[in-house]
Order: sequence, then structure tokens, then C-alpha cells
Amino acid sequence: MIVNYLRFARVWTCEICVKSVEDCSICKEVASTPVKLEDSEKSQVKLEEWTPLQDFCVADTDSSVRVNGFVCRNPMMAQASDFSLTGLNLPGDTSNPLGSAITPATVAQIPGLNTLGISMVRIDYAPWGLNPPHIHPRATKIFTVLEGTLEVGFVTSNLENRFISKVL
Repeated sequence: MIVNYLRFARVWTCEICVKSVEDCSICKEVASTPVKLEDSEKSQVKLEEWTPLQDFCVADTDSSVRVNGFVCRNPMMAQASDFSLTGLNLPGDTSNPLGSAITPATVAQIPGLNTLGISMVRIDYAPWGLNPPHIHPRATKIFTVLEGTLEVGFVTSNLENRFISKVL
């Protein structure tokens, strides 16, 4: 018997050899309402999460439509260059008023990152250079200092607006 359940907007599959759903304690725990019930000769239990519709979604940056990022290009047109970036090893030009240079690695530079929520930047600083205060709602940052020291910090978003910083 194969029983598919819909729970929390995900389809779970329970494959077990029993006479009915009521006889299966595992099925009862997975969900209370069966969506589909079919007979089978299988004698194993298998619970699994839904399969993504596709492995990747290379950005079609020419499209004006935006759905969770960019629209996907035809996956048959994907190339290795859609998933890589050269130049992060090269220092940026810091001879500007801020004394810093940002080299982004986002979906604009790596189309294969589309819909994954992943991006990074390389920032080069001249002595006393800075990256102006800015916000990234619900974002995560990880710093790696390769040479010299860097003061990094953030301001809490609660009513205290407390500044937390550290020299790396």
C-alpha cells in the first residue's frame, strides 16, 4: 500500500505493507488525512520530503519578470560559466574617497545562484578605508581578514540600538 499525505504543504510518502491506514501507526503519526491511497506489494517503510522541481535555476537576466529572483533559463542551456566567477583573487582599486573596493559575487555575476539566497563580496580596504553604514535585513555576514586588521560591527534592531563591534 502506498499512502501519500499532505502535511505542512509538503507531500510525504509512506510505503508499508498493511491492510489499511488505520493499522499503520507510522502513517497515523505522519498525518491524519490521507490524500491518495493505492495498493502495492511493498513491504518497506519510506518517508521522504518532496523532490525539488529542478536542481538549479540559472537566471534569465534579460527577462523583466521577477519571481523569487529572476526567471529561470532553459536548464539545457546551462553552462559551467553560469556557476563560476573569476577575479575574486584580484585586489580592487581602493584609490577613491572611501578607500575601499567591493567585488560582488551575486546572481548578477553568477547566474546559477538565482533563487538560492547566496551571495558574497570581496572588499579591499586601503589604510583607514571604510564601508559606509548600510542595512541587510535578515542577512548573514561572515568576515575573513587575510591581512591587517578590520573593525567590524552591527547595530541591534531592538529598541536599544546597541552597537556591537570587534577588531578582526
